[in-house]
Amino acid sequence: MAKRSLCALCAVTATALAPTEIIAAVEGPSRWAVAAAPLVAAGAAALALNALDEDGAASDWDQSDPGRWKSVYDAWALGRGAELGRRGSTIVESRANNNWRVLLRHGSIQSVTAWDPVEDAPRHSVIANEYIKTMACCAVGARRGKLPTKALFLGLGAGTLPSLLLHENADYVAVELDEGAAELATEYLGLQGVDIKIGDALDHSTIAPGTYDLIALDVYDDTNNVPIQFCDRAFADGIATALADDGVFVANFHVGSADEDARADRAAEAYRSAFGELRAAPVRYQGNRVFSSRPVVEADAVAAAERLGWPFDPRSRLRRLERVS
Repeated sequence: MAKRSLCALCAVTATALAPTEIIAAVEGPSRWAVAAAPLVAAGAAALALNALDEDGAASDWDQSDPGRWKSVYDAWALGRGAELGRRGSTIVESRANNNWRVLLRHGSIQSVTAWDPVEDAPRHSVIANEYIKTMACCAVGARRGKLPTKALFLGLGAGTLPSLLLHENADYVAVELDEGAAELATEYLGLQGVDIKIGDALDHSTIAPGTYDLIALDVYDDTNNVPIQFCDRAFADGIATALADDGVFVANFHVGSADEDARADRAAEAYRSAFGELRAAPVRYQGNRVFSSRPVVEADAVAAAERLGWPFDPRSRLRRLERVS
């Protein structure tokens, strides 16, 4: 999740365009014009870059997003913060003057929560991780713009996705293996409204029986890989059984390394076979792939995001969605 800071780019640009030797060689008032020109150019470059996203021009909607990746990544991802709580190797830290809180496992950031330091409360509609935005867009775009009433989350983390989708009629259940993470999310990250079951997500049919409008998979082991059992047909068949007739399954996978790609490809084949079809959306910036068991209608996702006041543009997350063949 590398990101180049615009401030650093401006500084490098200014230094490259106006070395000290050139400025010193210019006489009179023109010297200051020479010195200022690179700063103006660098500022213009920064503004131009800020109008772009990884895959082209950013929409006005995305440019005003308070969780926009290229605007906030440095604040929550770089450096260390103040530790708020710990359960074993799982930690919650406050970062950027308590504007962000991160959940870390084994030293790696697993979840990010926007925080209002004045109100001392979470900002659940402000999403830092692009893959969460993509999963949410798939979830509503595959269900004619409707939020799920009954939803099952396999893997909880900070509860970012259920917190974004939560509404007054929601009946949400999460299966989380790490009891400490669930405790920290509830105590420090503002998680509420989700019935948390501690256990192995592979046993969801026993732990959380029933049928669901949405089942979302976001699980990783200590090596930050999706356990191979979640990539197999047996797991996919169990999910298909637990979905309501109009239900959708969405899943988050890392891609990029040979092992990650192999797991994602194996899962895609299993899921496509179990559901009869499958869609995949590459996630901007993060090197993830989000799967959807049903077709996703971009217009329905946009209408839902507008109605719900989401600060990010679904079109940016769904423009490269494709059918898995």
